[in-house]
Amino acid sequence: MAPEPGNLFRVWVVADDLGAHVKLAGQLVLDESTGQIQTVIEGFPQAPLREAQITLKSGLRAPLANPEACGTYEANYEFTAWSGHLPILSRAPMTISEGCEEVGGFDPSLQAGSVDPTGGARTQFAFTLNREDGEQNPASLQVTLPKGLVAHLAGVTRCEGAAAQSGQCPADSRIGRVIGAVGVGPKPLWVPQPAKRPTAVYLAGPYKGAPLSVIAVVPAQAGPFDLGDQVVRSAISLDPDSAQGTVTSDPLPQIIEGVPVRYRTIEVLLDRTGGFTINPTSCAPKSIDATIFSTAGAVAHPSSPFTATGCTKLDFKPKLELRLSGGTHRGAHPRLRTTMRMPAAGGANIGSFSVALPHSEFLDQAHIKTVCTRVQFRADQCPAGSIYGQVKAITPILDEPLSGPLYLRSSDHPLPDIVAALKGPPSLPIKVNAVGRIDSVKGGIRATFDAVPDAPVSEIIASFPGGAKGLMVNSTNLCAQVNRATAKFTAQNGKRTTLHPVLRNGCGERGKRLRRGRR
Repeated sequence: MAPEPGNLFRVWVVADDLGAHVKLAGQLVLDESTGQIQTVIEGFPQAPLREAQITLKSGLRAPLANPEACGTYEANYEFTAWSGHLPILSRAPMTISEGCEEVGGFDPSLQAGSVDPTGGARTQFAFTLNREDGEQNPASLQVTLPKGLVAHLAGVTRCEGAAAQSGQCPADSRIGRVIGAVGVGPKPLWVPQPAKRPTAVYLAGPYKGAPLSVIAVVPAQAGPFDLGDQVVRSAISLDPDSAQGTVTSDPLPQIIEGVPVRYRTIEVLLDRTGGFTINPTSCAPKSIDATIFSTAGAVAHPSSPFTATGCTKLDFKPKLELRLSGGTHRGAHPRLRTTMRMPAAGGANIGSFSVALPHSEFLDQAHIKTVCTRVQFRADQCPAGSIYGQVKAITPILDEPLSGPLYLRSSDHPLPDIVAALKGPPSLPIKVNAVGRIDSVKGGIRATFDAVPDAPVSEIIASFPGGAKGLMVNSTNLCAQVNRATAKFTAQNGKRTTLHPVLRNGCGERGKRLRRGRR
């Protein structure tokens, strides 16, 4: 009997006895919130009936499954006579008492990682969660990715608005697919089924306070039954200090059209052409950690090891340019612009760096009027007076640069920290903070950034105003000699390099001749 809308589940009761052929249509009504089955069979012939037995198949082809927990359950029945007497209503207990010690636990396993583990490579990414038959059912999950595993978002359309609610997302927003197994016994039902509507995973915009989200669309298919698409959305949050991503799912569907869903395998493959994820350039051992919540309130914390390979083969060739604009005489407060560049692709990312200015520049503490406290910074309520510059970061993984203010923030050290508070555009409200410690080395100013996120950056431009708001003051006439900074870089793969860029200024041709003579 083929399913029909509003009349999905029906049965025929067929009996032959003493030459009589009886064929009765039965309707199965499923409670959409509990899955409880009500069977309605009408049209019995007006003939004496002493006993009727209906036996459903057991084993691998059984249409019914026992409750997950042992105990006594009550079935209700109602018989209506042809005579018109009141119906007979009663209850029949059903006891589940075997195999009780084998069910009720919750220990799902996790296997996850990059298809190509090469450090810095664009690659596909796979995530597989398995649950043993008889264990509690997963209700929702949260997955924290390893530091340095980032998404290549440039060029990917984001599913928004009504399309995100319905799962009818544009093809350009597709980043992967889902493979799932549901049911009980050794042969669960796998979705998608051959030659039927495929699954999909789409990239979507901000959701539940997170800057990004993903939408999984999975058809609820089983043989001739097609119960439509199930849409599950997951928020993607980023740690602003490490750029580490965490994916938090909405509740997983537990009952579809009255049919309970018992998850056995949930596999997500991010297989967008060209690779949607980019591996870290640090090969230090890491892990992919999950928190899985069950429908019975249990919590599991499966983990999968993650280690990139071949990181030491990656080049590391940062470049740095420093330029002063404005007064060159002693006591002047020039503007400072720093430009840091990295090779276009294929190298290790920056792990840490320090920039020490020459003795020609000092920090004018008299110009430090306001400092943002850590409490204010966490609340995103730094006063305008604590902004002492601007910063912009260009990365190949985003369509638009990140930008934001440079704050002076309270510190555990004698001098305040300098914090680059980078933000994305309104359409991509991500936040990334880079915290630098300011101190003095050999009588000069130094800024040290000890923990730079392992993410590809092609250019970082920082600018500090001069004049009455200038932090730097000249200790000498800049045109008297060539002044060089000292910049020390450490890559995520451990490689180191030291640069001595010229502190360029506005001394004109005389300054240029001096610089050429000192090289």
